[in-house]
Amino acid sequence: MIAYPIAMAAWFILLPVICIGGLALLTYYAATKIRPAAGRVLPIAIGLFLSVLAPVVGHLSLSVDLGVMAMGALTPFMTVERYFPERHRYTILFVGSIFAGSIRFINGLAMASDGGSPIFHLLTSMTSSDAGFLIMNSVALYLEMAICSALIFGVVLVAVAAWRKMSGKF
Repeated sequence: MIAYPIAMAAWFILLPVICIGGLALLTYYAATKIRPAAGRVLPIAIGLFLSVLAPVVGHLSLSVDLGVMAMGALTPFMTVERYFPERHRYTILFVGSIFAGSIRFINGLAMASDGGSPIFHLLTSMTSSDAGFLIMNSVALYLEMAICSALIFGVVLVAVAAWRKMSGKF
């Protein structure tokens, strides 16, 4: 009997984070096809553009939030991608964005009773309009996801560096 609510909660967390991972993979694939300098700026530009679109597309806000979270997961990865083995980059990005999205969702559920995270309070206190609140809410979501994914990709980077050091491929 207790397994059903746990399975439903896992489904409601896993489905969006798999979508986040897929969006991050698609954007990364597109970014690798353009110049390297523009590819590193692409997730930031798309994330901020989607944040500005948040008040306009109110009925599609879940899709916009998933896109913002995917760009937040992709931003730290683009800065350290050259240190990862080339054949494992897509796997590292997909699994890392799934872990970062799960951490973000669980963190968001844990802070729901307090009214949100400190980043959310800081950014949303800077605006007085409803549209500005939605924009700052999306920017806070982007920053929180970027922090979570920077943590995940930092741990993976340390593991890759340790593996290379131990195997002698420095």
